[in-house]
Amino acid sequence: MRNELFIVLGNGQTGKSVTIRGLTGMTREGKCDLETDNDDIDIYVLIRALQEAKLTPNAAVVKYGKYEKLLIPLHFSSSYGTAVDYIRIFIEAGFTVSRIVALDRNRNALDNLQTALPQLPEIQYINIPEDIRDMPNNRAAHQIREVWDWF
Repeated sequence: MRNELFIVLGNGQTGKSVTIRGLTGMTREGKCDLETDNDDIDIYVLIRALQEAKLTPNAAVVKYGKYEKLLIPLHFSSSYGTAVDYIRIFIEAGFTVSRIVALDRNRNALDNLQTALPQLPEIQYINIPEDIRDMPNNRAAHQIREVWDWF
């Protein structure tokens, strides 16, 4: 499958970047080889949410649309755009959302996401404590590996 998108969703301070670091071993943006239950994948990993990088949805696709597999963190909403805006523009550019997890249960945002983009796969929820600092850094990453079938 070409142009796959793997997404970690969450509001600010929910541990998206820490989780992606734990999931991939990457400390900054770049290519990474990951082992899955099925095979190895070559994936481009972003550590900061696209909104934190101050990229609009269109600018994000221009910058990152060349990668076949892309792991991105997204805020549900920001002044640069909502998760729906980013995901929609990547889908229009030919990406398929392969996996998606949410690090919090922002019910309104998740309902809006699923209503606006019904073609999305089931969103997996990763339970995090009220204060992310109360959880070991690798726990959310471990849970994502299990639901995504990554080692």
